[in-house]
Amino acid sequence: MHTRMNIIDSLQHELKNAKTIDEGISRWLFQFGGQRVDLPKCMRTSRNREIREEFRRGASYAELAKQHGLSERQIRRICV
Repeated sequence: MHTRMNIIDSLQHELKNAKTIDEGISRWLFQFGGQRVDLPKCMRTSRNREIREEFRRGASYAELAKQHGLSERQIRRICV
């Protein structure tokens, strides 16, 4: 069983050792083998800010969805 603290600690470890945020999150999610894992609010806020910036620079919903592992519908909600 994963506690909130060891989940956050493992995420911080993966992010520190990754080249990009996406790589770190992907490696971190791999540890949970398909389980639903919600990002802490502070991580979602940062991710969503990054998504909005990329959208403003011209990235499409499809590109952003693939890059961040989200659905296009989720990307549209973030960008509105």
